[in-house]
Amino acid sequence: MVTIPPKNAPVYLFDAATDSDHLVMGWQKENILMPTTTPGEAEYQFHIKNLVNEEVFMKNGDSIYDYSFRYYFGKKISGEKKAFLGTKELILKARSLSGKPEKLQVALLLKNGSAYGKTIVISPEMDEYKIPLSELKAVKTVTLPRPYPGFLPYYFEHKNVGVFDLENTESLQFSIGPDMDLKEQRGEHALSIISVIME
Repeated sequence: MVTIPPKNAPVYLFDAATDSDHLVMGWQKENILMPTTTPGEAEYQFHIKNLVNEEVFMKNGDSIYDYSFRYYFGKKISGEKKAFLGTKELILKARSLSGKPEKLQVALLLKNGSAYGKTIVISPEMDEYKIPLSELKAVKTVTLPRPYPGFLPYYFEHKNVGVFDLENTESLQFSIGPDMDLKEQRGEHALSIISVIME
């Protein structure tokens, strides 16, 4: 029996309840999957005490303030490719856990290693954040998983240029750190992600 999704049904790229085990990220003992008040729904909670990685430095000696994680959705949408290519916006369901607004960069990664994303501000209330694909701009791609010791550059160095191509996207990259001022970079951060869909 083949399940045919309804016309205009959303395409799920990430669902914390079923996909969090496949997140690629640096280990933090405070990060945990928790159920929400909605039956069958869960949120992956991120509690970041320090954004800077003391083992990773830019070539000019400055610390990199960033915590990024990634999810590969290529296989997940293989049966929904036509619906995926017809989508116009990315919708993130998330909330801040710190009691204050939190900045999160959400990006789509292409097969050639380039990334296109946007930084949004997440409130403490559970909400859905819509990002039109037309608003995605080129952003840095983080080298994940991180090697130990950190001998590879933190950011993937490539010479790929061009426009965003939805057909060649295969992963989600989430980054806590981009577009923050120094005070924000040096603070603690906490947020949760429930799902990412495309419509």
